[in-house]
Amino acid sequence: RGVSCLGRFMPRTFVIPPGMELHHIVPHDVDEDGDDENPQSPDPPIWSEIMRFFSNPRKPMILALARPDPKKNLVALVKAFGECRPLRDLANLTLIMGN
Repeated sequence: RGVSCLGRFMPRTFVIPPGMELHHIVPHDVDEDGDDENPQSPDPPIWSEIMRFFSNPRKPMILALARPDPKKNLVALVKAFGECRPLRDLANLTLIMGN
C-alpha cells in the first residue's frame, strides 16, 4: 500500500542541516575552564613530510577527500581555489585522492 506524504504532517521527520556545531568541541590541550595546560604542543612526526608541500603549513586547511573521478569535479575545485587570491592567502588546499 502506497501512502502519499504530500500535505501531511509527519512528526517523526527531522531535517539535519549540514555542518557541525563547534561550541561542543574543546581542544584536547585546553581543559574545560579554558586554561592552557600546554601552550606549545609538539609537532607530530609526519609534520616534516607535510611542510615540504606548503609554503605556510600553519594556515588553515581546506581538505578535500575524494576518489579521482570526473564525477567528483576536483578540477573545478582546484581551478576555483587557484583563481581566488584572497582564499589562497587565507588557507591551504589539501587533496587526498584514492580508492
